[in-house]
Amino acid sequence: MKLWRALLITILLAFCTTGLQAGPHVIIHDPVGAVINPVGLVFTFTSDGSGGGLTAFTNASGFNWVSLDIFTPAPLPILPITCSTDNLTFSACSVQAGQFGFYATVQFTGPPGIMNGNLFYIDLGAGGWTPNAEFLAIATPTSSPEPGTILLLAGGMASILARKKFF
Repeated sequence: MKLWRALLITILLAFCTTGLQAGPHVIIHDPVGAVINPVGLVFTFTSDGSGGGLTAFTNASGFNWVSLDIFTPAPLPILPITCSTDNLTFSACSVQAGQFGFYATVQFTGPPGIMNGNLFYIDLGAGGWTPNAEFLAIATPTSSPEPGTILLLAGGMASILARKKFF
């Protein structure tokens, strides 16, 4: 009798785990390949007819990206959204409340980011999203120092070098 109960609990847990994995998710992969769908800092894409999909893009913005925010429509049915990354593109991801009329924001952050000219995939899984729904992606480029900062640094270095030469 104990073996029968253990088997029944194992089967029940397997079904529950399968249901959790089938929910809506967003994954970013870093594949190797040719230029596909060149995009800038702001771009859109859609889920396929079954509410999932895998789409390849190339960063053609002229900048390296340090983060990527993906604004998502509501999943169908409403389930928790998960995200992950392969650590070759970004090191972390999080799901937050949506903005701009979107249901949620999936934010990918951390080094190394997506370099200019690199190919990447956005994987929506096999389903879980509204079919043919539109997603909005906004990338954050690397920031360069302001000209004032560069002038201050150069002035400090010049004064150090001048002091060593003349004294």
